[in-house]
Amino acid sequence: MLSPDLSATLQRAVADTRRRRHEYLTLEHLLLAMLDDPTAVDVVAKCGGEVEKLRAELEQFLTDSVEALPEDEESGPDPAVVGVPGAPTPRGVHTGAGEPIGVNAGPARRLGCSPSRTEVLRACAFR
Repeated sequence: MLSPDLSATLQRAVADTRRRRHEYLTLEHLLLAMLDDPTAVDVVAKCGGEVEKLRAELEQFLTDSVEALPEDEESGPDPAVVGVPGAPTPRGVHTGAGEPIGVNAGPARRLGCSPSRTEVLRACAFR
């Protein structure tokens, strides 16, 4: 079972994906949603990350690099994310580079987070 905080973060990520009319829920959507969670913000700050700069870079990346679906197509993930009541399931989870599941830590790395620090962020999502 997912923690209430993780469930809320996933729901924010799904809502953001749909609002932006993106086809896939990406790790960038998830990291952006995590920045609304005080525990995740604390981890980013303790890893030396600049939360607001990371948020701005993620917003820019999602706006400039992820194509929005046409208005006549259903956007975002399909219904029923496993373990998140009422949340949709992604039809696929991809990095912003269109790669299969993995860490696309471009924005985090540009802000000085090492790969080991991005592992901390990934681990936070599954606590």
